[in-house]
Amino acid sequence: MKCKNTIAMVLAGAMLLPSNAFAADLSQYKDFPNDWSAKSLEQAIDDGLLNGSNGMIDAKGLLTRAQMAAIVSRSFGAAKTASLDDYRDVLPSAWYYSDMGKAVKMGAFQGANGLLNPDAPITREEAFTVLARAFALEGGGSATLKDFVDGGTVSSWASESVAALVAGGYVNGANGMLNLKNNITRAEFAKVITGMAASYVGAEGVSGKTVEGNVIVRESGASLSGMTINGDLIIADSADKVSLDNVKVTGRIVIRGGADAVGIKDTTTGKGVLVSSPNGAAAISVSGGSVGTVTAKSDLSLSGSVSNVAVTDKATLTVEKNASVGTVTVSAAGSKVTGDGKVTNVQANANNVTVTSKGAKVTAGSGVSGVKAGDKAVESGKTETVGTGGSSSGGGSSSSRSDYSYVLMNIPYDEFYKAELNENAAAVDAVSSATKNKTRNGSLAGGSYHVNPDGSDITGVTYPVRVKTSDLSGLTQITDSSSVSITTTLKGNTSTIDYTGKDALFQSANHSYYYLSSAPSSYKEATLSDGKWTFGKATGSTKQADGATATLKIDAKHGDYKIKVEHLDLSKNAVVYGVALSAVDDEGKTTSYGLRHLENIWKQTELAFSTGFVTESHGNTLRSEHYKSIMGKTINKITYFTSDGNYEFATKLYVPVKSADVKVSVGGLAADDREATLKIEVPSDFSPKVTVPKDMSYNEKTGKITFNSALPGAYTVTVSDAKGKYADVTASFTVSTSNAVAKYDSSSASLKKVDNAENADFANFLKNITSVKVGDKEYDATGKKAVQIIKTDGAIDEDAKSDGEALFADGKEKTLIVSAAGYPDYEFKYTPTYTYAYAAVPYDEYWKGESVYLDGDNWTASSNETDYVYPYVTDKETKKVLVSYDEKDKGAFDATSRATARHGIHRGSYQQVLTLHTQENQDFEVAYWNNGTSLVLKDGTEATFTTTAPATSSDSVATITVNDQEYHMTGSTMTGIKYVPVKVKTADFEAFKTAYEVTENGGTLTGGYTERMLLGYTDLVAAVDADTEGLKEVTKSGDNFSFGARQDGTGSGIKGTALKKVDASKLKIEAQNFSGGTYGAMFRVHITNKNTADASSDDNVYGQLGSRMQSVTWQYYGNSDTVQATYGTKFAADIWMHGNNGIQLGLTKSLRAELPAGTDGTGKWVGTIHALGYKDFTFTVNLAAENVRDTGKDPMTNDQRTELTKLKDEAGALLKNYDASKATDAEKTLKAHYDEAEALLANENATTSKAAELLGELPGMIDAVKNAKPTTTTKSGEAEVGSFGYKAKVTVTFDQNGNVVSITDNGTDPGTNRYFWNIAKGKFVDFEKKPVSEIDGIDATSGATVSLNAVKAIIKELSK
Repeated sequence: MKCKNTIAMVLAGAMLLPSNAFAADLSQYKDFPNDWSAKSLEQAIDDGLLNGSNGMIDAKGLLTRAQMAAIVSRSFGAAKTASLDDYRDVLPSAWYYSDMGKAVKMGAFQGANGLLNPDAPITREEAFTVLARAFALEGGGSATLKDFVDGGTVSSWASESVAALVAGGYVNGANGMLNLKNNITRAEFAKVITGMAASYVGAEGVSGKTVEGNVIVRESGASLSGMTINGDLIIADSADKVSLDNVKVTGRIVIRGGADAVGIKDTTTGKGVLVSSPNGAAAISVSGGSVGTVTAKSDLSLSGSVSNVAVTDKATLTVEKNASVGTVTVSAAGSKVTGDGKVTNVQANANNVTVTSKGAKVTAGSGVSGVKAGDKAVESGKTETVGTGGSSSGGGSSSSRSDYSYVLMNIPYDEFYKAELNENAAAVDAVSSATKNKTRNGSLAGGSYHVNPDGSDITGVTYPVRVKTSDLSGLTQITDSSSVSITTTLKGNTSTIDYTGKDALFQSANHSYYYLSSAPSSYKEATLSDGKWTFGKATGSTKQADGATATLKIDAKHGDYKIKVEHLDLSKNAVVYGVALSAVDDEGKTTSYGLRHLENIWKQTELAFSTGFVTESHGNTLRSEHYKSIMGKTINKITYFTSDGNYEFATKLYVPVKSADVKVSVGGLAADDREATLKIEVPSDFSPKVTVPKDMSYNEKTGKITFNSALPGAYTVTVSDAKGKYADVTASFTVSTSNAVAKYDSSSASLKKVDNAENADFANFLKNITSVKVGDKEYDATGKKAVQIIKTDGAIDEDAKSDGEALFADGKEKTLIVSAAGYPDYEFKYTPTYTYAYAAVPYDEYWKGESVYLDGDNWTASSNETDYVYPYVTDKETKKVLVSYDEKDKGAFDATSRATARHGIHRGSYQQVLTLHTQENQDFEVAYWNNGTSLVLKDGTEATFTTTAPATSSDSVATITVNDQEYHMTGSTMTGIKYVPVKVKTADFEAFKTAYEVTENGGTLTGGYTERMLLGYTDLVAAVDADTEGLKEVTKSGDNFSFGARQDGTGSGIKGTALKKVDASKLKIEAQNFSGGTYGAMFRVHITNKNTADASSDDNVYGQLGSRMQSVTWQYYGNSDTVQATYGTKFAADIWMHGNNGIQLGLTKSLRAELPAGTDGTGKWVGTIHALGYKDFTFTVNLAAENVRDTGKDPMTNDQRTELTKLKDEAGALLKNYDASKATDAEKTLKAHYDEAEALLANENATTSKAAELLGELPGMIDAVKNAKPTTTTKSGEAEVGSFGYKAKVTVTFDQNGNVVSITDNGTDPGTNRYFWNIAKGKFVDFEKKPVSEIDGIDATSGATVSLNAVKAIIKELSK
């Protein structure tokens, strides 16, 4: 370590020494003293804080304020300078100008009346104040100065600072005097400063050292690791990018710098972290270790994880993204808590506190105003959550407390029991734990608390105390808004419990506390003296539990002795804080013993303790030192400290002595022996009494045990002390035979007796089985973790499990070795009857065994009827659908087909067999997706997936790139459920594997990808057995297999994972109002989370369930009490889940779903979701008319659109020359429907019912126009063509309305005027479809005017 400061200053003048100070050469100083100041002066010189001049150190010389400013600013590496413009006695040219500006910026120096008095000697109280500010000392209290004669003379502005230095032991005074008004000498300063700064650390850092005293890190980039600092660690003003790794600081970590982050890893502090930076926001990152409370007196940016933060001066606390803070206590008005990290609770005990960190629960203290949780005001005594609504009453607040308070406090065991245990000086240690789960389970360890979050110990008792309110300062306060989440795994089941309010004391620091609103019936008086806590005896009346009894027995399972208490009248949920045993010896002297949770106390009335002979229980080391002396004494009283009050009852339980000098053994045994020798070694005051098992006898003279008629097996002989002083001692031995009595019968899969064995021998063999080895692993047949592989009748239990894992579920042949006490081991081969696995099962085969509805008998029947048109490509401006695809899901249990690259693709891969099809006729089965553009195929190959925008419905919708080869996707199919747990006869399993895709036990389950609330999975391991939920038994008939009905089970089918149960209280299940057009469903039910949740949190119930959803069964009751119909479903066709919008369930009207006759779909429906690893989740919805589909509002299908377009075009051809004034009734009707069809085809919201109506009407209307026979009249006439000498002769046909239908020449001979007549005939067409009234208006100026006028005359004449 660099123990020499790089600062060296001449404080007798203005010169500075070079920055590389060395060990002091004291011989150069003629006046170096040889008194109390010598050591401090030497250290100050060595650290570069003092230097002499002209061979003199001038120890008694005075220190000026400027020199003090230089020392402090350079010691702390101050870099920023405050403006000194307001001080008229500091000139820029002065040597100390920069140092004084830095000292002011540090907050260490303050002037008065525009003066800093740089050249004036600094008084002792001024120097002490400067140092207290620089070292961020506080909390001494003016009472600390009362012991000094002149303590009352301290200036008000210096009182707290001086007291802090006195309290810290840095200033002791002389002759009872502090001499505060005197100027400080160089020697006095050296004494104080060297006591406050033991060492300095530069950029080179330090590791593996232990330092006594405070350490100052004054340069950036320093790294401290593997060291202990018995004092404070100060990160000085200019020190940035400092890293601490595995550092133990018994005092505080004080951060004055840290603008570029101080990394604190696996580090512990005794008094927390104080952030007080004069230069702007500091940044810290905390990971691991235990830093205690972080106190922010200035702006702080926090990363990592911290349990408690206290904001004591106006500041902004920024909790960075991915950081977490348990509780923030704000006591400075105008402060802010912000950032993207997680803040669980904020206790605002000051006005105008603003909290914007989402999810934070903000509680306003008593009498506090202006508190805001996001945009919501928080009333005094209330709680609001940022980003949510609602409020709750506050509690656990310290506002307006009197001098003394009642609190619940975490008390270490030794402190709790010290006043209760009379003469027992042995400490009551914490409970150590190797399992680390039971210690963190409130139902097992209630009444206790633990400091270490890992559960490695139980630290002590949470108990009511009466305490001086001021003594609580600096301790961790728990309030009603406090919360701690603890996840434990017990017996294979993992659960997370949120401990809130006072229950959060369960995992908190020693002496953490929670304010009680009233005095408890029993409590301890707490006293703080010289930093140490003591607790008196529990007060309040102690109830006599007269009916309670207790029994004691020798116990090697939980300790050396176990006590069972009965008839103690505790309430069911009473919390046991502690139990004390009072024991009296032969001389009448009483000693008490304190018991601790789990190791000594469990289930309220089960007590045990070790005296050093049994040293371990459940893998945990037992503590015995405190209890050793109880042997040979009589327990005469048991006292309980509980939440129901304190109870005691008298008892008389002698604790027999266990002794290492008592030894008993049975030796000399071989197979087929019929006697053995008993060896006894005991102290002289032990009077042995021998008890042998039934059917045996003992000869005291020879020491022989004769087995007589005893059969082979394990036996125990007991040696008791006839005088009763010592505990019974036992010795175990085995009577054995060399004869085998069992054989394996494969036809019955059981053990049978050999031919020459007696039934009694075989029954005894089965009774004495001690273990069975399966392959390489041996399983105990007796004891707490016994696994019964061989049943009592000799049959092999094929469903046997160990730690939840089935031993034979994989169906493979195994070697079994059976060990039975007294018998030779027996080895044989065993092949299980059944094999358990997951199989990908097509929808039709899956649902055949479930007794669901089917229209007809074709389970794979498909339908060409469109039930939904999926608009795939839409013009962004016009909203017009450019490309769409028909979805036809009205078949039975055939495959679900999709032609798109979005609808059903990745979500289908969670639990369905999903296959992608391509134009290249290459199919790809999907295992799971990495994300929306990357997938993994069933064979493990990775592929990229890029969607494309098709121009037509026949174009590719995506490009799949596999091994650099591009394939063009045309659609996908989901053929069934990919992970159905099945039970198959082992003899049929190989054939089954060739017919179906199988995932055997131990194989990996994969699906989907994590998309918002949905969670993909790639690392689940198959573990199907007879207890798996949803198991289907497979039956082979010829070459075919069939699947039975789903079976209820208790197992998840996933290795190491318990069967999950849906917490319905966290879900919203709502039937949707049906406005039409959503797929082919008859109804829709949406399941969403009640609370906003992170994807991985326990509140994300729908996301986790939806990701595992395989199928849904619907039962329709309607208005009946019995089931009217049961329906199966297909994924994407009937059921669905969305990344953000919940699970979406429905039922398509189809060959698999038709409502019973006379019902309309309203009334009661019961749905059951079947999901991988979940217990079936059943719920009920009641549908009203508005929830049931109105088919009249379904969208027009593509088939309808195509047919309607065809009919419209045919009608349009017939109406090409339509004239409303001349049209027939049939034409007019056709025209009206033609217009309607044209409008319907242009309407994006056109419904299928309207399209069906037109499609039913148009064909007949078209035929009516085609087949119409209008009435016409044909007449012939002639007229002179002016003076041209010929007659015009024509035949005219009129319709029933008198309109001209046609005109033809009827033999006109124009002679030499043929040219003009031919022109006239060419104009005949102009008269067609014209009424006679319009004839004169037809243009006749064509070069044949006279001829056409003659024709007009004929038409008018003939029309009369």
